[in-house]
Amino acid sequence: MENNGRQLGLGGLIFTSVGSGLGVAIVAYIGVVIGVAGKGAVLSVTICVLLGAIMALPYWMLSRLTVFNGGSYSMIKRAMSPPLAAMDAYSNTIYTVAYTTFALSIVNYIVSIVPSLAPYTKAITIALAILVCVLLCCDIRFYDKIQTVCTIALLIGLVAFIVLGARVIIQNGTNIFDFNDEIYAEKGIGGVLEGVPLIIGQTMGYIWVIYYGPVAKNPKKTIPVAAAVGCVCIMSMWIGLTIVDANILPISEVANKPLTSVAQEIMSPAMAVLFVVLGPIMCIFTSYIGGIQTPVAQMSTSARDGWLPKIFTRTNSKGRNYPVYIFVTVIICVVVLLGVSVEDIVRNIALIGALQLMLAATAFLNIPRKQPEIFATGRQKSVFKVVCGISFVVSLGNFALSVRTISPLVAICDIAAIVLLYLFCRYWIKSGHVRTQD
Repeated sequence: MENNGRQLGLGGLIFTSVGSGLGVAIVAYIGVVIGVAGKGAVLSVTICVLLGAIMALPYWMLSRLTVFNGGSYSMIKRAMSPPLAAMDAYSNTIYTVAYTTFALSIVNYIVSIVPSLAPYTKAITIALAILVCVLLCCDIRFYDKIQTVCTIALLIGLVAFIVLGARVIIQNGTNIFDFNDEIYAEKGIGGVLEGVPLIIGQTMGYIWVIYYGPVAKNPKKTIPVAAAVGCVCIMSMWIGLTIVDANILPISEVANKPLTSVAQEIMSPAMAVLFVVLGPIMCIFTSYIGGIQTPVAQMSTSARDGWLPKIFTRTNSKGRNYPVYIFVTVIICVVVLLGVSVEDIVRNIALIGALQLMLAATAFLNIPRKQPEIFATGRQKSVFKVVCGISFVVSLGNFALSVRTISPLVAICDIAAIVLLYLFCRYWIKSGHVRTQD
């Protein structure tokens, strides 16, 4: 996160936390999870929000003790070793492919209400990506205003969807937890677990507000509060939206589909269009703008250390790290032109996301030993160690599950690539190209 002076107060941070967490995944990935878990997607999402909260807890505890600067890369570098930090930096660079789902999902929703635009999907997606890039190069205060307006709009839309959907479910007498229903989990417990690694990192999106420390007012107090409010809000929304989406129409009509079909079923035509605009489109837009701050923090810091080209450290007159925004936009445009679908992207980035979460959890375990000065008491340090241990076990299990989301050959290739990447990082350090000390 670029440091333009402390500008964001508690209100702005809360909207940022909620907006970043209620993003593309909650309105686009739910259909993917339903595709693998059937009605069992409700269980998948419930497991995700609970386990995600456990993995987010160390971040939350640290945000009360110190100000994050440079993202998980800096934390892993300080707590573990430069090679592992570099793996996080490179995986973040690869993970920028995920931002393609933001632009694609917005356009998919637009096409769902204006089908005549379908032939121009790629062109509209690329134009949208360029527009967002321009907006991101503006001052952070301008973004703060957009974030607040869009978050209010999306909350209105999503709450309306959940309330109206719940009314239909109650009227139909649907038992959402009927385990005897043969289509409850089309793939059984295997399908439920397969859906977990696809979205678990997205359900804890509220915690990424910690990277706004350098531009937050009184960050050790405001950021923990913002993250806690975001956690409660996002957990409720994820579970509520999944229950409605998986229990109104047949599974075949909602699997790997946007929420539009269900909205049209429970709302009037005009209200359904209004929902798509105020809910999903605003939802994805805020997450798009807010979420992209993470690679900015990660890539600019790792570039200063020599892992990435120095160009990623440059900023414009407004202090915005424009090379990273342009890089992400180019990646999005290339993926769009290749015709890769949201479902394919989600499945293939699951392992990368799981690796990042596992690296962070491992780093947390070392923080009490490497940075004991940030803990006021021995009891505080002991509690943190226990929480980090639990978080590590959860992240390890998530990594194992993520391997199941891809084919055995792809999994073997990915794991081999991870090993080779680690060896390359060690070589790059020995070659003298990297600054290993802060």
